[in-house]
Amino acid sequence: MTTFDENLVSVLGKKSADALESGLGLTTVGDLLRHYPRRYDERGKLTEIKGLELGEHATVQARVKSARQRRMKSRNGELLEAVITDGSSDLHLVFFGRGSRKIERELLPGREAMFAGKVGMFNGKLQLAHPDYQVLDGEEADSLAKFAGAFIPVYPAAQGIQSWNVSNCVEQVLALWDGVDVDPLPEDLRAERGLVPLEKAVRDIHRPDSWAAITVAQQRLKWDEALAVQLTLAQRRRSTTARPAPACPRRPDRVRDAFDGRLPFELTAGQVEVGEQIAEDLSGEHPMNRLLQGEVGSGKAQPLDALVLTPEGFRPMGSLAVGDPVVAADGSVTEVVGVFPQGEREVYRVVLSDGRAVECDLEHLWSVRVDGEWRVLPLSAFAGSPWELPLITAPDLVGSSAAQRLQELKELLAAGVEEGARELVESLGGVWQDGPRLPAHLGVAATPEPRRFVVRVEHVGRKPVQCIAIAHPDRLYVTDHHVVTHNTMVALRAMLQVVDAGRQAAMLAPTEVLAAQHARSLRDLLGDLGQAGELGGAEHATRVTLLTGSMGAPARKKAMLEIVSGEAGIVVGTHALIQDRVEFADLGLVVVDEQHRFGVEQRAALSGRSGGSTPHVLVMTATPIPRTVAMTVYGDLEVSALRELPRGRSPISTSVVPLAEKPAWLDRAWARIHEEVGKGHQVYVVCPRIGDGAAEDEEPPKEGKEPDRRPPLAVVDVANRLAAGPLRGLRIDILHGRMPPEDKDTVMRAFAANEVQVLVATTVVEVGVNVPNATVMVIMDADRFGVSQLHQLRGRVGRGSAPGLCLLVTEMPDGTSTMERLRAVESTLDGFELAQLDLELRREGDILGAAQSGRRSGLKMLSLLRDEDVIAEAREVARDVVEVDPDLARHPGYASLVAGLLDAESARYLEKA
Repeated sequence: MTTFDENLVSVLGKKSADALESGLGLTTVGDLLRHYPRRYDERGKLTEIKGLELGEHATVQARVKSARQRRMKSRNGELLEAVITDGSSDLHLVFFGRGSRKIERELLPGREAMFAGKVGMFNGKLQLAHPDYQVLDGEEADSLAKFAGAFIPVYPAAQGIQSWNVSNCVEQVLALWDGVDVDPLPEDLRAERGLVPLEKAVRDIHRPDSWAAITVAQQRLKWDEALAVQLTLAQRRRSTTARPAPACPRRPDRVRDAFDGRLPFELTAGQVEVGEQIAEDLSGEHPMNRLLQGEVGSGKAQPLDALVLTPEGFRPMGSLAVGDPVVAADGSVTEVVGVFPQGEREVYRVVLSDGRAVECDLEHLWSVRVDGEWRVLPLSAFAGSPWELPLITAPDLVGSSAAQRLQELKELLAAGVEEGARELVESLGGVWQDGPRLPAHLGVAATPEPRRFVVRVEHVGRKPVQCIAIAHPDRLYVTDHHVVTHNTMVALRAMLQVVDAGRQAAMLAPTEVLAAQHARSLRDLLGDLGQAGELGGAEHATRVTLLTGSMGAPARKKAMLEIVSGEAGIVVGTHALIQDRVEFADLGLVVVDEQHRFGVEQRAALSGRSGGSTPHVLVMTATPIPRTVAMTVYGDLEVSALRELPRGRSPISTSVVPLAEKPAWLDRAWARIHEEVGKGHQVYVVCPRIGDGAAEDEEPPKEGKEPDRRPPLAVVDVANRLAAGPLRGLRIDILHGRMPPEDKDTVMRAFAANEVQVLVATTVVEVGVNVPNATVMVIMDADRFGVSQLHQLRGRVGRGSAPGLCLLVTEMPDGTSTMERLRAVESTLDGFELAQLDLELRREGDILGAAQSGRRSGLKMLSLLRDEDVIAEAREVARDVVEVDPDLARHPGYASLVAGLLDAESARYLEKA
């Protein structure tokens, strides 16, 4: 009797079984029968070539267009160059050695065949080097027709075992397979959902007689996989509720209450609601496991280069410190009482009716008039409705009173001089719209009364930001172009609740820069409430401790002692927190920032640091990302959201530079850089590699070798070529991660000061570099970067008043899926749309986090994008089953489903997710 568990050796023989195991990791009958076809080709219908992906192992059905034998130029021997076509696109083949003569006799023009090999590129054209092939007329065609009929199943294959080899093995196994004794899905469920029996689904998926049979089989097999995942997660959710967690109930009159009493603003309704949810979760005796979507930390911030009005004039936001004087909306002088760096946030440009603009994040609060009523609202509430901005009281600046500036303005206007007049009008709280318009309180008749509106909101990209709190009672201060705004910051109040309960909270950040920013922000925010053990520390104060991998031995030892002793109530760090040597006194809460940057096992390692109990977990993300979507659909996270990002457009234009079809476009790109530098602007050129590059070979690869791509372009090589060639005469420098910190700092400062006009860098410029004067981003070998990375890189430009330009330079030919990806980035600035695209590009193996765990997933048929309805329905079924039968003892079919479809590694992944 041949069952799913039967070893393939006994069914197929050692040679075939070894090939399946070494090439595809298949060892049992069940493994092979669950190795489903990737697609189906119909006899006589050719495979679409343009969808091939560089580097993938592809199987295509195509017609031979030409085949030509020639001698190799650089050494003895012959090669056969052939071209195959699907009728609209071509694919080049190359065969080496004496056997190429026989191949030439078989690959006659007009013949159809199946070709399989790794997709490479040579001389700008997609190519298969020495591919395996199976001619589809003659005896081979009869053989294929015998088992495939009108449909030819195309299986995922590998070097050494092709799709038709897999198909032959499946044919042999199906002939001997005895099916399943008991269908794992009960009959009533199958009838309710319209699902065919498992045995019919398996046979039809491999040997279909119609497209309808394929669809029905796929639907049944998707249900099996979805239910296996959801049963496992339902069991985990139930077991989680049985584990103890460190209860952290709210305690009055401690640090959190003291902190709340100092907040210089009212929390929004959404912040209050989410805060209450988290507070209730933390008070319980079972672990919280919550995902918080939205602005992490609820920061309301502006870019570091935003301008804030002080008595001495405008100063950059990033230069302000506690105690600095600033001008309030009523013209009085107040002082900064809190400075809170927020790392990088998504920034938006608020365009005003007078053509000026102000940048901030979406939670930044504005004093506006809506429907005749003055209110303070976050930018996220703007939906195209008219927002009128208040007119400020003209402040007296050091060395320049409002009266003096008004008199100077009158003199300029009387002399018919506009230059300088616009700035004076703005400094007096007026606007310039077809001439000066001044507020009536200045004693000057305004014709008509000036008014200023928000016209639109444009997405800029990610920028380093911070926010400030001021001492003035109304919390309103004056920013760029004399616009009244209200900046605030909500601390991680959940961490303070845990500290008040006598336990510790740990925040895990993906980079040392971000960890340091979090620690600094928390210390600034808490003030004396975060100075436990220090002179001036408040009663019941706690301590914020930073731990990173690059800390010196003395500082690291001190930090670890503070953690293990419990002296540190809040611990902020990077992967260094996960190391075995780090011990917590009593860990109550783990906060994971930018959760997609951490693997499941890394998060699990930190959450397991609380002795016999399981700490609460709060996962935070600023924007919906593919991994978050997957966790939300498949995981057991409770989801909270502070806001939704509105769709917006940025003044960054993006263009693909396709070198394969239009090599002259690159010359135009370098000419455009000269034009931008001539206007006083600056340019980034990003390369995927640091070290020396290697030139592409002139000859095809040697016999038996794949046509590998040339090495990625390198910073050093590109900088030298540009300096000696198309960008000769411009001030060029380089920046990459291996440079000493002091050298990086020197280059970044020089670029910020416009001493460097062209910065050739790696992706190190994704964070930490903010130069509003930079207007062009050229990304070399753009096809080697991911969609999200391209989107973040182009966010480096278009940050000032001038529009930005991003050029995606690639050698990929048109029609490839890689080029389609670049075209998608070219076509939209919507980060959510690109995140969805990024998810579409991930294979089904990522569903169980294979990309993070580094191992293959057991799922073959289920798609996160296309099958959300199946997943949702399976989740309901699994929840009901596990509620009455947690161990699945009374549902052996379901138990076998979980055991059969989820390999041990996938199950362990889900246990840690």
